[in-house]
Amino acid sequence: MLSQREIDMLNILWQAKKPMTCSDIVAEKRELTQNTGTAVIRRLLADGLIEIHGTAYCGRVLGRTYIPTQKSKEVILQDFVEQYRGFKDVISVNELVEKLENL
Repeated sequence: MLSQREIDMLNILWQAKKPMTCSDIVAEKRELTQNTGTAVIRRLLADGLIEIHGTAYCGRVLGRTYIPTQKSKEVILQDFVEQYRGFKDVISVNELVEKLENL
């Protein structure tokens, strides 16, 4: 299961729809530090949830840019399903679908 920080960083990358540096991601999520962002990126890379896309300037320094992989979408969906399983006796599929359609 993904940590909240991993989910947050993946969400930023998916919503950006463009390659981002660690500094770009940290700028989007103010409560992250550069060190924490780097550590999370290392874990996401190791798990195959993001990949290095290229390089870009971060101020005056070149940094790697990252994009999410298709696997990350599958992992997020699986985490969502696992979370739902814990509530399926309380929340019906119809109720869940209705809420999702109203997002």
